[in-house]
Amino acid sequence: MYRKFSSVLRVLLFATFGIVLLWLIFRNQDIDLIYANLKKANYYWASMVFVFGFISNINRSARWNMLLEPLGYKPKLYNTFIAVLIGYFANLGLPRMGEVFRCSILNRYENVPVDKSFGTVVTERIIDVISLFVCLAIVLLFEFERVSNIFYDFIVNPILNKLQSLLGHSANTNLIAMGVLLVLLVLLFLIWKFIRKSSYYERIIKILNGFNEGLLSIRKVKNIPLLIFHTAMMWVMYWMMAYLCFNSFDFTAILSPLTGFVVMVFGGFGFAAPVQGGFGVFHFIVSQTLAQYGVEINNGLSYALLNHSVQTISVILFGLIALIALPIINKPKSKSEA
Repeated sequence: MYRKFSSVLRVLLFATFGIVLLWLIFRNQDIDLIYANLKKANYYWASMVFVFGFISNINRSARWNMLLEPLGYKPKLYNTFIAVLIGYFANLGLPRMGEVFRCSILNRYENVPVDKSFGTVVTERIIDVISLFVCLAIVLLFEFERVSNIFYDFIVNPILNKLQSLLGHSANTNLIAMGVLLVLLVLLFLIWKFIRKSSYYERIIKILNGFNEGLLSIRKVKNIPLLIFHTAMMWVMYWMMAYLCFNSFDFTAILSPLTGFVVMVFGGFGFAAPVQGGFGVFHFIVSQTLAQYGVEINNGLSYALLNHSVQTISVILFGLIALIALPIINKPKSKSEA
């Protein structure tokens, strides 16, 4: 009962946070203009987000299978694909819960242990983060001035201001902070001692070993170039999702593929935020990024709203289809069919 209440509470908290963010972003904007922009938008180009998003999920599923294979598991590609779709769908309810869902699906239908598959999912996320920062490095190489403006306005300056305010406090504040840190370290040590003496210790170690085995599966991947290919293709698809959607509006249709790449990178940071589907964060980051290219904020928000909405609808649509298809595709065969 407590777990259900806790899960519902977390969903509500994250959802509320996302809604508040959206309200803060849109409250002082010209809603009539944004509505007019969306009404005039070319939805053919927006629909390309569906297509390229679908292809990127196929690449992600194939890459996941490659990470599972060294562990001795060869799940069917369609089950991995369905698990990925349901995982994204679950993330709309609670951030990062989708990773657990898709591992549970493979455990049920392909007998892949959750601890090992979750280790490969973490490996996937590490690859994604590295890829995102590689893309960021490319952006910095070609668009340093514009990107540095974004970093200074929304990352560096707020951090510096916070540090200055903290350093301006009395030494007692610093002593209190050190005391709190020391107490936390002592608590962690006591918890660790308790776990070691408990009957759950061996079970926890077994789970961690399976997790570690999954995490290190990348070292045993047979075809690293193919793994890199699937990763690169995923990011090309994300790039196309950002760039082709520019053609939905007159005010973004003039922007270059490089600008689409920049929007893809910063939009990726928006989706990485601990909010369902990047709600609010994505809209803010993308609109501010487009502002560096001369796109008025209301127009930038129109683009962000359309792009994000199409992605969210596709996640819901594909997720629901996957939920329906999963038990049908994996329906046990009758004796006459066997």
